[in-house]
Amino acid sequence: LTENWDEVEPDPNQLRWLPFTVPKSTDKKVDFVAGLHTICGAGNSKSRNGIAVHMYTCNTSMADRCFNNSDGDFLIVPQQGEILV
Repeated sequence: LTENWDEVEPDPNQLRWLPFTVPKSTDKKVDFVAGLHTICGAGNSKSRNGIAVHMYTCNTSMADRCFNNSDGDFLIVPQQGEILV
């Protein structure tokens, strides 16, 4: 995950990317936190003003791990299968 948008020049063009590979359950286990990828964002998290867009991919439950989002605005939309929160 990243939040330093000063390192990237703004691009007004529509961007596209290939979908992330869904890890097979026989491969390395990837939980929700390990599978988070930052796509884009703007603003500054320290001033609590901005936005970030992340995508995730996972193939296992979060055993003995937790995730805390103190911001409160977090929408999780599964594309395949289901997610139990």
